[in-house]
Amino acid sequence: MLKWIAATLLLMTAVSCVEQSNLAQDITDIKSQIWRIQKDQAEQTKAIEQLGSNTENGETANRTQADMQATLEEINGNINILFERVRDLNDKMTILLGKIINLNGPGPGKVPETGQPDSQSTATQSMQHIGSPDIVFSSAYTNYLQGHYDVAAIGFKDFATNYPDSDKVDNALYWLGLCYYEQEKYRDAIAQFEKVINDYPDSDVLPAAILRKGLSLLASNSIGVGVVELQDLIKKFPLSQEARLARKKLDELRVKTQ
Repeated sequence: MLKWIAATLLLMTAVSCVEQSNLAQDITDIKSQIWRIQKDQAEQTKAIEQLGSNTENGETANRTQADMQATLEEINGNINILFERVRDLNDKMTILLGKIINLNGPGPGKVPETGQPDSQSTATQSMQHIGSPDIVFSSAYTNYLQGHYDVAAIGFKDFATNYPDSDKVDNALYWLGLCYYEQEKYRDAIAQFEKVINDYPDSDVLPAAILRKGLSLLASNSIGVGVVELQDLIKKFPLSQEARLARKKLDELRVKTQ
């Protein structure tokens, strides 16, 4: 998800000279934080892969189960901290995006009878004036993080419809599925996750899409099919974070895993 933030920052540097100097320090600070998060994420991913490799090679024979559990909990804790930092960055980006919208001024939207520009119309027109698929995606993603799932779903759906050739369509469909999942619209969620699975077999969100499809099936009482989906995930991506979550869910259901 960090690449969407980085892409948005590139667009921010194109704002008018009037405010560019005022935004420069904010942009520099956020870029620096993005670099640190990317570095931390790489370290955590390497740690998870090493932990899985050690388990497969039998190197854990001399380590107690408690040590292994403590290590895994530490890794998961660090990942949660990274997610919190990303959320904080998105909050800051929302503020910067608002500044850009103000710079572009109100679009040619309809003015209500009160004489005041309609805020939603103005924001929409301003976003169109900026005219970037990265801005559209980032706006939808920010709305998702803020819990505005209806608005986020509209954004991701529009992105997938209006930019079908983008290399981010698979991500848009995945996040659209998550929007439906959070609203407990499991049938709609499953449909979006299946699009990712069937149409984008090389997607970086494929493991997550399989996991969420399985969880959606379980939540909609399709227990047998959901279990098969999670087992398939574990088989295809055994060392992934998603596989770990799938195993945990299957353990809760008292289903044996390999």
